[in-house]
Amino acid sequence: MAEAKKRVVVVGGGMSAKHTAESLLKKNKALEVTIIQACKFQEWPLAMPAVLVDPKRHKEALAPNPSSFQAKGIQYLYGPVTFVDPSKKTVTYKSDKGDEVVTYDALVLATGFSMPFIYPKPGCTLQERQDEVQQVASSVSEAKSVAIVGGGVVGAEVAAMVKTKYPTKSVTILSRSKVLELYGDKLQPKMQAQLEKMGIKVVVGDCSAAPKDVTLQAGEVKVGDQTVNYDVLFPIYSAGPNTSFVSHLAGCTDERGLVKVNEYLQSTQYPEIFAVGVGNQKMAYVGVAKLQPMWDLAGKNIVSFLGGKAMAVYKEAMPGTTHPPALLLGTGPNAYGFFDFAMLPVGAKVCCCGGVGGFPFCPPPCCWVCCHPCCCGYCGGSPAGSGPAKCLQPLPWKFGGFHVSGLNEAPAQQAMA
Repeated sequence: MAEAKKRVVVVGGGMSAKHTAESLLKKNKALEVTIIQACKFQEWPLAMPAVLVDPKRHKEALAPNPSSFQAKGIQYLYGPVTFVDPSKKTVTYKSDKGDEVVTYDALVLATGFSMPFIYPKPGCTLQERQDEVQQVASSVSEAKSVAIVGGGVVGAEVAAMVKTKYPTKSVTILSRSKVLELYGDKLQPKMQAQLEKMGIKVVVGDCSAAPKDVTLQAGEVKVGDQTVNYDVLFPIYSAGPNTSFVSHLAGCTDERGLVKVNEYLQSTQYPEIFAVGVGNQKMAYVGVAKLQPMWDLAGKNIVSFLGGKAMAVYKEAMPGTTHPPALLLGTGPNAYGFFDFAMLPVGAKVCCCGGVGGFPFCPPPCCWVCCHPCCCGYCGGSPAGSGPAKCLQPLPWKFGGFHVSGLNEAPAQQAMA
């Protein structure tokens, strides 16, 4: 009698879930791999700050048809996961028909993080998401004052998008600590100065009283000893990993909701559970360059685990890269772009004249097919300003196709109409 196939269930609807599932099949085609994702569509989150001020482009960041975005050889189930039982090796999720249960031999949590507007609400329909985006974007266009709670990279990006698209609006970033603090003592003051030069006010202090969801009605919020009035407010910061469905498991997650993992990306308490991107392993920031090696390693280690073989140790990718090497603030001719060549791999530095921003013909003419002159800065100047901004603005739209198939398609029911 043939041995039953081993089943690996991957929970998540983003690129980490998809690429981990693909990695599993590459390592062992005999596996039965199932993805459970909360929504029956996919969205490219890196484009959502731009969509906020240009909602007509939402379709370019949206993959509405499962037949297009589903990876080959992988079973897809749709609905938010609500419960995991390691003793029975089962996952419960809420489908259109109600609660359904799936068994597993190994379970991967690749659920990403929660951030209002930037990511859709788990379980929402395509129409609900489209309506939300249009409503929020319309409210922003009509508002006189916009408050952004969160001084991280995405918060700064959203604030700059709004300010450069609508220069007369009052835009304020509310941050519990220094804005763009990830960039360190050397670069952070320059980044904050640029935001303020663009007309964005930065208020630092206790933001705990601010609403935790997008607010489209006028109000005010107390930050330290200051009161900030707004017409629209966005909490643009990570609300933690989407791991609430394992919070009942003793010792599974830490106080931040991150899965406690060992050096193999494996749960320290539940050996059949692995985490990609939502574990407490060392990682300076969450980005594609950091995540990609984790997808491959998780696939390799799960196959080894199921086969009773030794697993490989996780090592942080590009450990010298402590913050994103590129930052885009805004849209259009008044946008500001910045490259930190100290954070780029050697190959990229070579392509850009050793990272000497503004060097004549930087990048060299042979690269102009892909990027325009002065994309690394202007001659004799720093790798910052409108040149890098012009280079960076198309990238969120171009990169989406590498990770999400079926972007910019009409929903199947509309295409048939």
